[in-house]
Amino acid sequence: MSEDVMDDLVRLYRQSARETPTERIDTRILRAAATQAKMHRLSRRWLWPVAAAASIVLWASVHGLSQAPQGAAGELMPGYDAGRIRADLLQMDVKPPTSDVARYLTGTAIVPDDENKETFP
Repeated sequence: MSEDVMDDLVRLYRQSARETPTERIDTRILRAAATQAKMHRLSRRWLWPVAAAASIVLWASVHGLSQAPQGAAGELMPGYDAGRIRADLLQMDVKPPTSDVARYLTGTAIVPDDENKETFP
């Protein structure tokens, strides 16, 4: 680079280094910075209490669901065991075996679909 080009670059750099934003833009920048600082202070103030409350709720929901409901004397509430047994029975697979061999092995009676099929004793 020649000296003239370098001198022009230095002059342009020095000229732009002294530029400042207009008063309106400067005010908007300062207002945005103040708003962000305020939000940061609020978030830091509420961070730990909210985290602690969330931890307590999570702990209570996990431990509350894993224990059986108890009455005043500490025994299981009436009907709780029956409700659990009913829920277990409703989830059981009670479909009959599908193949003839499975029916024969389990001793399930076979109802023929038509007259040509054989039945097992």
